[in-house]
Amino acid sequence: MHKRLILHIGRPKTGSTAIQSYLAANAVELQPFEITLAQTGYFWGAHGPLAWSLYKEAASRSGNEYWETCQEWAVASEMRAGLWQELVDEVSTSPYRNVIVSSEELGVLPATLESTQEILAEWLRGLAVTIVIYVRRQDALIESVYNQAVKGKEQRFAGSIEDFEHTVITTEDSGFDHYLICERWARTFGQESVIVRPFERQQLTDGLHIDFFKAIGIVSDKFPAQPMPDTNPALNRSSLEAMRRLNSLTLDAEIRATLLQRLHSIDASPPSQHSMLSPARRLRILDRFKESNAELARKFLGRKDGRLFFDPEPRASDPWEPVPPEEVALTLEMLSDIVPVDALVSEIRCTSLASDITAK
Repeated sequence: MHKRLILHIGRPKTGSTAIQSYLAANAVELQPFEITLAQTGYFWGAHGPLAWSLYKEAASRSGNEYWETCQEWAVASEMRAGLWQELVDEVSTSPYRNVIVSSEELGVLPATLESTQEILAEWLRGLAVTIVIYVRRQDALIESVYNQAVKGKEQRFAGSIEDFEHTVITTEDSGFDHYLICERWARTFGQESVIVRPFERQQLTDGLHIDFFKAIGIVSDKFPAQPMPDTNPALNRSSLEAMRRLNSLTLDAEIRATLLQRLHSIDASPPSQHSMLSPARRLRILDRFKESNAELARKFLGRKDGRLFFDPEPRASDPWEPVPPEEVALTLEMLSDIVPVDALVSEIRCTSLASDITAK
């Protein structure tokens, strides 16, 4: 039986957790389709230890800048020597044709991939490998990643989205250039082995998990149906801005978790129709990645028109307004029984008043 290793490498904010949860929840039901999740390096619903082991090896050989960052959260006890050889052995002896490894950690910065691809080619020599990568339009991706950076327990980002967007736009290797990521993998495993899927509702007409199976060449109308709830919901604009302000305080994990729970309950009201980024900034982002997106569409999807995403782009004239400061202040006041917010609220209202006076 011809065996195949499928590396699902994300990327961030493209439903990776939903795919991983579906595969785990339906492990037995998927066996008749010759599909199984690799047990080697499987940890907390994904295969982070395999990625961490790869970056650690790259760092020991020739240096790997990402290892300096990810070793802060890498779980050493899960990174035993020879982990990738164990994976190769598992694939080779598996009773199933398709063995899946899934981790967004495998799809990081292009420069990082440069130092790991030779190692992967060495470790996976002789094995059939398919890489599946979902890509999201960069303006939506930046907003989503920013949302996670602010509410996430690791980063606790306190900067503005404008600062965040500026860094992405001006940094050559920011990780938001999808073509560079895919090209690195194609150099090692061949272009035909890299399967690119745009993460966009109108291009996922059958749902995410069915699209994933189509991507790896398995088509059926008998896959187990299972709703994939949003396990990591975003905060709406006013709640996100409130959380950003709170990130300037020293908060322990338990209090922060309580704050986020309250903010998500506040978010039960209808979300704002406005994005965090203005139309002008969104257009600047799309212009920054216009050529690389078109090249990705032509080279990896065979789209001669170079159209990677189908959703209409914003227009500079589209109505937009920033988050109203009073809305943020009121949101913070709803948290006053958990943490002291008077100073933050006063700062917001004073700054807003000064801006109004200047405008007049």
